[in-house]
Amino acid sequence: MDKADIEVHKKKLKHGDVVIMLSDGVLDYDDESCGKVDCVLDYICRNEGLTPRDLAEGIVEEAKKLSGNKVKDDMTVVVSKIYSAAS
Repeated sequence: MDKADIEVHKKKLKHGDVVIMLSDGVLDYDDESCGKVDCVLDYICRNEGLTPRDLAEGIVEEAKKLSGNKVKDDMTVVVSKIYSAAS
């Protein structure tokens, strides 16, 4: 396996924050889209109230729709919502 290029971002998370991680297959839905996140960001903004599971499934479905159901690579989406313990 080739060495993976990763980006590390440190942020303090608070109650209600959502962390979304996706594989490159989600962004490479056609030849011109490679690496572009605009459509994914638009989908997320339009669907803020979804559960993490529904949001992840919706992102994959949106990418499949944009590709004309001609998926070129695996698509992985992980969505985590931060819940803080009651004080």
